[in-house]
Amino acid sequence: MITISLVNLLTPPYHFTLMKTTSSKSVSWTLRLICFAALTACHHTPSSQEYLETAKHDLANGKEASAIIQLKNALQQDPGNAVAHDLLGQAYLRSGDLAIAEDELQKAMLSGLDPVKGMRQMGQVFYLREEFQKILDNIKPDPKMKPSDQAHFIALRGEAYLGLYQTETARLTLDEAKKTSPTS
Repeated sequence: MITISLVNLLTPPYHFTLMKTTSSKSVSWTLRLICFAALTACHHTPSSQEYLETAKHDLANGKEASAIIQLKNALQQDPGNAVAHDLLGQAYLRSGDLAIAEDELQKAMLSGLDPVKGMRQMGQVFYLREEFQKILDNIKPDPKMKPSDQAHFIALRGEAYLGLYQTETARLTLDEAKKTSPTS
């Protein structure tokens, strides 16, 4: 059997003495176990919030791929986090993966994202994908919204009508948007 002096192993110059009484395989496995225990004891797993903060920094610096990884890590810890789904949708939107952006934004809205913010982003996804009928079916201004938000959504609907070559309806809708919030 081989005995390892832990006092010698844990103090400088970090050496140990072996007393030959068993096989070297036992020593090898013992050393591996000690190293594994030491490494796992020192490992810090970031919190969901830490992942979010890193992702925000990455997005601000144009590092969408890195932000996507951080946000996926955050969502592993907190799958219902509306902010993480929203930021992930934005990262995919910026990187051009509009189908996944739509999925993440829908998850964000189901998880409690502000409906106006969610509709704005979904409208952008639909517009970029030239899914004009989806805009008309899903993006509808609510009279309870601020006039500037109403005007935004009415104007988006006007642009959707233009995309569908319904020019007269588009003109009327865009005029309505101007009347709803003349300063927007």
